[in-house]
Amino acid sequence: MGSSEQISIACVQARVTVDDFVTEAAFRSLVDRLMDQAVAAMPAEGPRLVVFPEDFASGCMFVGEAEALRGAHTLRAAVEALVKRHLPAVVSRRLRHRVGWVRALALHLAPAVARLYTDTFSTAARKYGAYVLAGTVLLPDLDDTGEPQGGDVYNTAFFYGPDGRLIGTQRKAFLIDLEGPQGLDLSSGAVEALTAWDTELGRVGVAICFDAFQGPVIDRLAALDLDLLLKPSANPGPWSEWQQEDWLNGMWQAVCRRGVARYGVNPMLVGHLLDVSFEGQSSIVQRVPAAGESGTGSASGGPLLGYAALPPRPGFVRVARSWTEEEVLVATLPHPRRGAAAPPPA
Repeated sequence: MGSSEQISIACVQARVTVDDFVTEAAFRSLVDRLMDQAVAAMPAEGPRLVVFPEDFASGCMFVGEAEALRGAHTLRAAVEALVKRHLPAVVSRRLRHRVGWVRALALHLAPAVARLYTDTFSTAARKYGAYVLAGTVLLPDLDDTGEPQGGDVYNTAFFYGPDGRLIGTQRKAFLIDLEGPQGLDLSSGAVEALTAWDTELGRVGVAICFDAFQGPVIDRLAALDLDLLLKPSANPGPWSEWQQEDWLNGMWQAVCRRGVARYGVNPMLVGHLLDVSFEGQSSIVQRVPAAGESGTGSASGGPLLGYAALPPRPGFVRVARSWTEEEVLVATLPHPRRGAAAPPPA
């Protein structure tokens, strides 16, 4: 695979509900089904990349908690129910780390969540022979036994190689209100910790959702000589025309206009976690060639693409048709270090 002239990319727009997380079997089945769908649309040869959305595994805290969640119709009510169910352990974490109830619950559940998340995605990457950005999950630092280290909990993406081994992790640096002290009470990662990994696909970097809109993050990424920028996202609101206009200021601006990477992949979470609804159109984009360069701003020189309520724009290779339903976008593109300037048909 190392000499391939092409790479295959799957951008997973996953639709989730709480039922996808209440048992380990349900979560593993969801991941396996989406991986199978993605890889089935890819050529047999060449390196493969499958990218899951932000918060895809955040619901793993609900595994085994169907009875406790009965009657909980909001995320806040669900967290309160879990705190009551695990009260002695949560109180212990809260006192030890001097943190709030939500973070103390996340610290208590972290060993089980980490085990399920890492085992599921490591197994999937190895089974399908693909690089996998496993969406994001809410976890603290863990020691070799799987126990939390310290009182911080981060929104973290794990990146696996086709052998199932962990290549690296990336934490979200800029948090939205839902992730702040009055919400999930997460900790911020450091911009200077943003990194890149050299793979068969090229040089890969990650900006988790809101991070891709931040100047310090984009400046850092621009210095990393990226080939692929992965932007797992979860938009907890309606996919309005205003939201679509604003979304162009993230990965599309960074890749298509500023050129911080050859390709960008933006999977969106859709569906509902109790009263929190997610909407958005996933996309795969490419850098728009500067004047005098060969290549086009659309896939294979075809018609320009764009978000539903906006005019088409150069740079979009694939865009999801829906902003509320499951969809897996697949594109086979020239290798960023070896291919021609314009991508061929998928």
